[in-house]
Amino acid sequence: MTRKTDQIAVFGQLEFDLTDNVTAALGARWYEIEDEYKGSTSTVNITERELAFGAGTEQALQNHFGMAEGTAVFNDIQNGVLDVSDIDGNGVLTADDVILRASLDWRINEGFMLFATYAQGFRPPTTNRVGGGLANNQASPAFQGFRIPVSSQTDDLDNYELGFKADLLNDRLRLNVTGYFSEISGSAEPRDSTRRISVFSGSPTTWVMRKLPAPMVTSSGSRRIT
Repeated sequence: MTRKTDQIAVFGQLEFDLTDNVTAALGARWYEIEDEYKGSTSTVNITERELAFGAGTEQALQNHFGMAEGTAVFNDIQNGVLDVSDIDGNGVLTADDVILRASLDWRINEGFMLFATYAQGFRPPTTNRVGGGLANNQASPAFQGFRIPVSSQTDDLDNYELGFKADLLNDRLRLNVTGYFSEISGSAEPRDSTRRISVFSGSPTTWVMRKLPAPMVTSSGSRRIT
């Protein structure tokens, strides 16, 4: 199996002085990500499966899954149960978006500055090699009739920072203090709420990591970090 992820992005930022002591900055970043998953295992041909999702026709899905299962998958796509909108005709997961950044710096004097920052972020999507299949634990009410998502969506981050920088003791000591609040939406969550989630956080660019016992299934969720 091979997985290739390509990303292109364009970033720009504009800074301007509101007063002699106050500077504002506005930035934006556009990105496009392509996640290509090819190959096969002993149980699934990933290349054919993604091409079938990309085609999106009942015939293409029947050719891969078989008549009955292909029709069931097609119906779930038509009914909105299974989302394949991010898979293109070549079977490649494609996502794009624009994220923003804004900041305000107030230099109260030569040795003290207050600042505030708002920034958006994301975690790239990924293709699920067993996407579209029924979850193994069909006996559980939480998983009955549930199909494994074809791909994960991007997590969206809104990060807010407030702090100050101070030069003290005749510039012999520099003190930087920052408080932040981060909210992550659209994150992967277990369909069964009894499953364990471990969350690790660091800087605003360190993403939430989760450990989920198999089978991993996802739905929309959110996290707040302070």
